[in-house]
Amino acid sequence: MKDELLKGKVLLSLIEVIAFAVEVEFYNSKRPHISIGMITPTQTLNQLEIGI
Repeated sequence: MKDELLKGKVLLSLIEVIAFAVEVEFYNSKRPHISIGMITPTQTLNQLEIGI
C-alpha cells in the first residue's frame, strides 16, 4: 500500500497527512483483500487475536 499511495511523495501539509491517514484507515478497515479471503486486514487481526 505504501508504494501505491505515496510513490516517493513527501507529505508537505497537514491536509495531505490527514488525507493519507484516511486512506490508510480505509485500506485496513473497510477494503476487503483477495489475498486474505475477501476480508479486511483489521478483521484478520481480530480473528488472530481471538484465536479463530
